[in-house]
Amino acid sequence: MSGAFFIKALKGKWRFGRSVTLGMTMEGVAVFTPLSDNRLAYLEEGKILETRIEFTRAYEYDVSGRDLAVFYADGPDSGKRFLFFENLIRDAFPFSGKADHLCGKDHYAADFTFASETIFFTHYDIMGPDKMHGITTDYRKL
Repeated sequence: MSGAFFIKALKGKWRFGRSVTLGMTMEGVAVFTPLSDNRLAYLEEGKILETRIEFTRAYEYDVSGRDLAVFYADGPDSGKRFLFFENLIRDAFPFSGKADHLCGKDHYAADFTFASETIFFTHYDIMGPDKMHGITTDYRKL
């Protein structure tokens, strides 16, 4: 699968459900919008079900060959790289990859799995002096 095919598969609206091992669940909609032939804007809008608090988060996905880089697109770290998946993109679904990120004293271990053109999952294990939890998100294309 080429990077262009991967971009085309991600483009559009996705419904997501998210669970955090701390006992929170979230749901919402994420939209991937093309910025160029190899770059997508990602914007999610959701709600924490236990508190009804609404949230948004933005990233940019940059595809180079088989590699995927994810950049922050909001907040104080906007423009900085968050994750880099080397040799992630394969010629056919399914495929998955792992990446790491250090945020202060906290270590994020990410696992992205692309099951098909309409389903993908992300999982983060977050470990640090005051953190020890996991976040799993399941995406379904609308």
